[in-house]
Amino acid sequence: MTPTRRYTPYVFLLVTIGSILAGASSAQAIVIAYEGLDYGPGALDGAAGGSGAWAGAWSTAITTDLSSDAVSLSFPPGVIAEPVGRRVSDTSGGFTATRMLGLPLDTNQEGNVAYASVLVRKLDGSAGSSEHGFFQWNHSDTPSQSDAFYVGIGSGETFNVGTWTGMPAYIGGAQINQDYLLVAKVVTHTASNDELFMKVYGPGFTSTVGAEPTFEPGAGPSADVEWTRVYRGMQLTAAYDRIQLYGGSNAQFEFDEIRVGTSFQAVAPTAVEIYDGFAYSPGPLDGQSGGTGWGGSQADWYAVAGATVVDRSADPLVYHANGVIADGGSEAVRYAGSGVIDRTIDRTFPAETETVYFSLLAQTDDEVLMQFQLSEDAADNTNLGAVAINGTRLQARMRGDGSGMSEADASDPYTLGETVFLVGKLSKSGALGDNYDTMSLFVNPTGRTEPLTPDAVITRDMQATSVSHFALRSGLFDAGEEAFFDEIRIGRTFASVLPVPEPSSFVLLAMGLLGLAARRRRK
Repeated sequence: MTPTRRYTPYVFLLVTIGSILAGASSAQAIVIAYEGLDYGPGALDGAAGGSGAWAGAWSTAITTDLSSDAVSLSFPPGVIAEPVGRRVSDTSGGFTATRMLGLPLDTNQEGNVAYASVLVRKLDGSAGSSEHGFFQWNHSDTPSQSDAFYVGIGSGETFNVGTWTGMPAYIGGAQINQDYLLVAKVVTHTASNDELFMKVYGPGFTSTVGAEPTFEPGAGPSADVEWTRVYRGMQLTAAYDRIQLYGGSNAQFEFDEIRVGTSFQAVAPTAVEIYDGFAYSPGPLDGQSGGTGWGGSQADWYAVAGATVVDRSADPLVYHANGVIADGGSEAVRYAGSGVIDRTIDRTFPAETETVYFSLLAQTDDEVLMQFQLSEDAADNTNLGAVAINGTRLQARMRGDGSGMSEADASDPYTLGETVFLVGKLSKSGALGDNYDTMSLFVNPTGRTEPLTPDAVITRDMQATSVSHFALRSGLFDAGEEAFFDEIRIGRTFASVLPVPEPSSFVLLAMGLLGLAARRRRK
């Protein structure tokens, strides 16, 4: 769980590195570069940590300091990423800190889209002028201030998005010593001005639909969620290859947690609310209590003797497809069951009353039943929604009154021995009031956007308005038969239960895509 922090900052999201998108799918969520400012106290100049596609160390025209304490700025509600290290803390004004990127955003190409994020906090607004603090993009060709584009907090406590050559798009409401998530997005054009989008999250902006960054504005399930401000006042004409933290002569700001990526989800990791990757020592699963987000009456794992954590480092459960990477690592859960169908593993999480998504990796060589289910309480095997491997069938399953299980099969069968990545969605249509009534199954998704049509879907009155238990119900095992599962995630959106690759996983891929894009432009 994210610890309580002394500071509650602001997050900004700004667009990034669209130049690799000529060779990458727009559905991929790749973190291109990350900087958590995990350094010792003192000057930022010369620091070269972080990960991903950075192309050098920080350079500061005026001394820009890191905080004297080892306290990070905090993410606002809805962002589960854990801040690390210190923060930039500058109260002297007139600062510019620059770091180069190895993957520039080419604004001379049509339709490049990129994102980035940074936490920021304004410490003082009493000067009245030249007290702005911006997270901005610039370029190396003729790096003048007039070429930069930015998001940030201006004098007069306005949130600004724009360039230095015209009036920015802005909105008031920024509070001193308070925290905001600013989400921005850049879309490049060749025949018209480029577009800079900004979305504000935080105090004063929390009472509307979409108050947490669970999905990109305009791309989620609610049409009410829109970008806060959009700037279309300039056509950019360079390859932007540097990010800068910039403050006016009277600026007093703090910055932290910089991310550059190819999608909203990559740089605003709403990630997963509830997770367990089973990074335990080999042995019984019963009583283990790792992971994040679990809680309630059974906060650690209940498991029968046949459920054990085993070493799978030589053959981990892994699924890779188009930016979706679920990697089980060296440990997984092995279940050697019996012929009796019964609840064998259970753990609780905070009760959820809205749409719930969950995902996991599973694999078996044998024709057994492995039913992964959500229910209202541990003893309840009558009101549940589940996804299952049932012999060679992959199924969505529901039960609502104890009168038998309703099932729907995916069109493609399960191949014994294959590692399969399953995503379940338990939802309410509204036709039965507040009861859950729809269970959807997605098999081996190939992108981070929820498909319009599930691989299997079943509708039935589940006769429950909330769920708080994740359980395995299993059976049909003969002596010596076994099954494995790993990487359980439970969240509120489809993207939240699909892991986001870290920079180290994809920087070489991104470099290759950049080279591919360059070759295409030369042809």
